[in-house]
Amino acid sequence: MLTRFAPLLRSEGDWWVAVPDDEWPEDEAQRDVVLQDFDKGSSHGDRRQEIVFIGVGMNEQSIVAQLDGALLTDEEMDK
Repeated sequence: MLTRFAPLLRSEGDWWVAVPDDEWPEDEAQRDVVLQDFDKGSSHGDRRQEIVFIGVGMNEQSIVAQLDGALLTDEEMDK
């Protein structure tokens, strides 16, 4: 089944937090745009996973509830 959707899966490239400073844009405005995606409260920078649902008639509350139900608790994460 994944093969059917493989063309829809894509990566936007490297995380900026992992790119050496000398390879960053020199233009300050461009650097500011990159930094807008950073999580300022952590060392993760712009690292994150995102999932997008595109469709008609989807029940957002149901999707959110199912995804939330799949999250691990702090205790489960500590194992």
